[in-house]
Amino acid sequence: MQLLRAFTLALSLTATTLAIEPAIISPANGTSIAPGAAFDFKYQIMAERGLSSYNYHVWLFTQSPSEFGPSLDWAGGYYFGMFADPNFPGNPNPNNRPPAQLTMPDFSKNPGGWGSGASVSDATFYLAVMEEYSNGDPFVGRRINLSDVSLAALYVSTKMHDTLKKPRELLAVSYGIRYPELVGKSKSPSGEVDLDTMDANLVEQDRQRILAVERLILETICFNFTSRMAFPYVIKIGRALGVDKKLTKLAWRLAIDSHRTLVPIQYPPHTVALGSIYVAALLSSLESDPNSSEAKNGQEIAQLLKQHGPWEARFHSHVEDLEAIAHTIVDLLIQGAQNPSANTSPRTPSSPSPHPSPRNQYLSSSSTQSTSTSSVPYKSDHLIRLKIAMRESDHPLLPRRSFQENEGENVLGRNEGTVRFLFEPPGFKGRS
Repeated sequence: MQLLRAFTLALSLTATTLAIEPAIISPANGTSIAPGAAFDFKYQIMAERGLSSYNYHVWLFTQSPSEFGPSLDWAGGYYFGMFADPNFPGNPNPNNRPPAQLTMPDFSKNPGGWGSGASVSDATFYLAVMEEYSNGDPFVGRRINLSDVSLAALYVSTKMHDTLKKPRELLAVSYGIRYPELVGKSKSPSGEVDLDTMDANLVEQDRQRILAVERLILETICFNFTSRMAFPYVIKIGRALGVDKKLTKLAWRLAIDSHRTLVPIQYPPHTVALGSIYVAALLSSLESDPNSSEAKNGQEIAQLLKQHGPWEARFHSHVEDLEAIAHTIVDLLIQGAQNPSANTSPRTPSSPSPHPSPRNQYLSSSSTQSTSTSSVPYKSDHLIRLKIAMRESDHPLLPRRSFQENEGENVLGRNEGTVRFLFEPPGFKGRS
């Protein structure tokens, strides 16, 4: 099982920690390197007993990568190359050992062809290492791609909402998006690809991957098919706090955006709802008219939720959790403000099928092909100043500790059976 993991020194690219923590030893974070200058490079691979490292790829990003998805401008920068360090037994004698030094490219020089250089000064670049490794576990690993994960999540969602769809049905629709050239050969008016015309082995492999990822999702949600969403709590908590309609609407939209992060699986839905209201109240400070009734209402709510008080016991949440949620959502907004082209989804997605859908026949071709995008509601510099102000008044993080017995920790990370995670304190009535 070969996996791909990215490790960086920049705050925007996170590191994954295992038994041996992979890390970029040199250059140190914040090192100033002139164009064309050589600099020391050393990377600590993750190989140890039970882990083999194969290759790692070294990148220099001149702009942070956008979200994973089809994009012509996913990232910008320079590729230093693929290297490997000796480790037993996976790769004892690699022939692509890394050099002791790398050379910072000069981006002002014309790279040739249709390319053109550009000059910048005091720019912040991001050094990233993507490592391929194997741990001996016959897991889905590198065979999982983004389309598989999204289909598996949709498959689980159909079970939770009693609208069960078979994996083959989901694959038939997904092939129309992933392989649009096959849609023209399909006779289905909905744009589905006829699976009988596909390679049977390919379809079966895709189906098995969906089922494998489905099991991971079920383990993550603790097999809880009655998971609640944050949206009803936004309305109820908003009424209880006296939040006006405009601010509640913004909190609702922020709760939707929170699903682009890990917040919904890190916090219960009522805390996510309260965190969305808190972020909406903070964003009200960016309104053009600070003396408006909406801005004043937002300031009152923000002042209430940024301090400890009776509301914590009433809503079973903590101010520290709201601050953590707020930072995550504001980071998402900053990313969207700095790179608005990363969101390539149109307002009205058009079907790749040549047969018009009976549900949208009233739409003209010009409206379905419209590429107009809405303006970004907040400027990145305003959001960054808001984040700095939030950091200045943050409370210390809540201590987190696991209630799992030590003798059960060794079963995690193995593929020897299904693991069910239980999130409740000792003494809980439902605890066996």
